[in-house]
Amino acid sequence: GRIIARLSGSLKQAARWCALLRWFDAESLSAILGAPLSLDDFQALARYSFINRPRLAPHAWACHDLVRRVQAAYLQNAVPEEFQAFHTRAAQYYAGRSQPLDALYHRFFGDTQAAFEQWQELEGQAAFAFDHPAWAALVEMAQAEELPLTPGMRAEVAFRAGRRHYYHDEYDAALASYQQALDLFRQVGDRLGEANVLAAQARLLLRAGDLANAEAQMQQIALLRRAMGDPFDEGADCGNFAIALLQTNHLEKALEYALRARAIFDRLNIAHLVEQTDKLVQYIQAQQNPPEEPPGGE
Repeated sequence: GRIIARLSGSLKQAARWCALLRWFDAESLSAILGAPLSLDDFQALARYSFINRPRLAPHAWACHDLVRRVQAAYLQNAVPEEFQAFHTRAAQYYAGRSQPLDALYHRFFGDTQAAFEQWQELEGQAAFAFDHPAWAALVEMAQAEELPLTPGMRAEVAFRAGRRHYYHDEYDAALASYQQALDLFRQVGDRLGEANVLAAQARLLLRAGDLANAEAQMQQIALLRRAMGDPFDEGADCGNFAIALLQTNHLEKALEYALRARAIFDRLNIAHLVEQTDKLVQYIQAQQNPPEEPPGGE
């Protein structure tokens, strides 16, 4: 604050507002400010100790994270209308340059709910395609502390971060993210979110070789699903756990959970899921009873 107070003109404006950008260069900062910024002023800005080269955009510049959070909070409280206008201009600027992730980041400060729904859709697409670079970028952006997310939104972000870590074989990071999500879902009383995290944790325990605790977790999940009157997801939990058991070569247990899933889907009269589960049962049984090798000839 004291550094900025001693400045004047375009350099003062640049130093004051650049903290709201994840990263910037001379062209983007000048365009979003709506005021020309001379090369000398930009070079002077870049020399300050609170400006660095960000890890995710080494071609650009950014404020240190702590400076960004403190200055953003100050601007939001001191000049809320200018704060909102700056984010609106930034979102429009990045949208016009085909940088949708940067545009989405700034939309969070306008219509948070709409931006979060868009983020969920994009994250789901990246996860489905196993597009790990896009997936990682979306998750890391949504984990930014300065975003105005509700606790429930942060819980969902943490859950999806755990899922990305799981499929990237980063099991310790997955465990930490799932625990953060579980704590937040319980804090806001979201039992569906809690059950989804517990199911993911059970598969993670199984990957770690802890079958006993994984099954204990599954029993806890089943009780929670039944208390919510959610038999469909109980069946899905059993089917997904059966696949995880199959992948870890627990064939007898895999068959047990696949049959549980089939019974639930049959009771719910969901024919296509009964058919899918029948195929899973048949595959597990085939793995349990592989064809014998024919005797070798001379």
